[in-house]
Amino acid sequence: MNNIEALQALGLSDKESKAYLALLELGQASAYAVADRAGLKKPTAYVLLDELVRKNLALKIPRAGKKKYRAKAPEDLFRDTETRLEEAKKKIPELSAFARMFEGTAPKTLFYEGLKGVEDAMRYRMKELKGKSFVGFYASALHVDEKLNDIFLRWNKENAKLRISSRAIVPDHPSLKLFRSLDPEHLRTVKMIPYEKYSSNISIEANDFFVRFVMLNEKQAVIFDNPHVATAMRQLFELLWEKI
Repeated sequence: MNNIEALQALGLSDKESKAYLALLELGQASAYAVADRAGLKKPTAYVLLDELVRKNLALKIPRAGKKKYRAKAPEDLFRDTETRLEEAKKKIPELSAFARMFEGTAPKTLFYEGLKGVEDAMRYRMKELKGKSFVGFYASALHVDEKLNDIFLRWNKENAKLRISSRAIVPDHPSLKLFRSLDPEHLRTVKMIPYEKYSSNISIEANDFFVRFVMLNEKQAVIFDNPHVATAMRQLFELLWEKI
């Protein structure tokens, strides 16, 4: 690690490090001299030196005429950093407790695109759903890429092997004839509603862990990984399921 890298490890930028080293070498100098030694523009040197003073890494020398600066000794610099680090460490228990207050509440959002992306989204946390169930709102397969339908059929088959069952609200549409014929094999129970009332091209699924949206025509998927969001979506599903 060279001197620049050592200073950057302490949080200084590349230019701040250069200004500090130039000032350290010059002992006591003006912004002009620091700029010349460090290869910086003079206005930039003024800004950097004032920033070093603000960070307590340099001192401004009071005198008539030109402003001059002096770098703090390296051992002071590292000692100050160590002191701040020790003070920060004392806050770890408090910060950890604060983090636990929100643990599991912030949704993790994942975005997938393309056939491979959608396939990856469909297999997200799949093994953790073994023996469980999920609910869904499914779109028709009208104008859907056959390769995408193949992905869904393979996924349904894999779900069945893992004993993952599902219930779904689906549009009554001829494009879904093959899927409906395989529902018993795929451990799926469905309730159909008229296509005229539900013609969305977006499929939505909710399990214990996350909610998954698949935009069929765009070949995109979004997953909100959060149990609270998943619970809300499942409750909405149950309200509709009871009324159909």
